Amino acid sequence: MENKLKIVLIVATTSGKIIYDYFIKNKFVDVLQVFTLPDAKNVPRHVVFPDLKNIIKTEKVNDFSDLILSLNPDYIFVEGWSELFSSEILECPKLGIIGFHPSELPNDRGRSVLAWQIEDNYSQSAVSMFYYNDFPDGGDIIGQEYFKN
Repeated sequence: MENKLKIVLIVATTSGKIIYDYFIKNKFVDVLQVFTLPDAKNVPRHVVFPDLKNIIKTEKVNDFSDLILSLNPDYIFVEGWSELFSSEILECPKLGIIGFHPSELPNDRGRSVLAWQIEDNYSQSAVSMFYYNDFPDGGDIIGQEYFKN
């Protein structure tokens, strides 16, 4: 029997749906659970997932820390989520939590990054992939992809 990586996804925007679709198509991972925001038809970035049994719609993932711990994931992948995670969730996955952030970290940490970049007339930015730690958007950077605005 082949060993698959066990992952949990916590995603809030259409980029999260792209990540979800990528993992669903690949046979090397098992998507154990997906967390996304409740339906909000007036929010243009909202992710629309099929109604599958492993999708929970919530604004507070920390309320599900016992469930996440019981899944014993190898990784948790996070995209577009503004909630800070409890220490139980941060320490849960065997290999870490990987996040995606729409800036050239360590610059522009926090929320509403794209709005501030537009306000400040950025001509270039990046998407960063990083390991989570207990400081918001502050973990070690895995990689960055640059783009012109």
